[in-house]
Amino acid sequence: RRHLATSIADMGFKSSRGDPDLYYRPANKPDGTPYYEYILVYVDDILAISCDTAPIMDEFSKLYRLKPDSVGPPSRYLGADIGVQDSEAGVECWAMSSDSYVRNAVRIVEGYLSAEDSKLRYKASCPFSSADYKPELDATPLLEPEMISRYQQLIGILRWACELGRLDILLEVSLLSAFNAAPRQGHLDQAYNI
Repeated sequence: RRHLATSIADMGFKSSRGDPDLYYRPANKPDGTPYYEYILVYVDDILAISCDTAPIMDEFSKLYRLKPDSVGPPSRYLGADIGVQDSEAGVECWAMSSDSYVRNAVRIVEGYLSAEDSKLRYKASCPFSSADYKPELDATPLLEPEMISRYQQLIGILRWACELGRLDILLEVSLLSAFNAAPRQGHLDQAYNI
């Protein structure tokens, strides 16, 4: 990490105070308008944001071996769909969506449930099966080790969905996360429901 950070600093980028893996440097658009170029780093994923990313990626390719098919306009980053859209004001901007991630998560859960000869509910008015469900009062049996692992995996999937913008399930995921060490069958059922 330190080696990559040094390379990025040598390109004139500065690490932000809020996130050390977000780098920025001042630049000018072709029309002379000042703006900032950004580089986001997560392990070996690099996302460059600029009016012209080619010079940035050329600098990286001189220092590191890049997979040829990995360099280009991004469509996904850390599980999120990303792309350029026009805002209501007519301004071109980057947008992020969790659609593909959530579709894949549902596919995984459907696979788990089909192995148990069960199905997901398709219509729900709230993330929990009922608005008055309280996980701290759940008295269903504790899960066996194999199902504890599945529960923890589901909580991980749900937490990442929240990170990608699914704030509508944040409270319920947070409440269920408190039971990672000793989840009950009712907690697992609610995780499936979310």
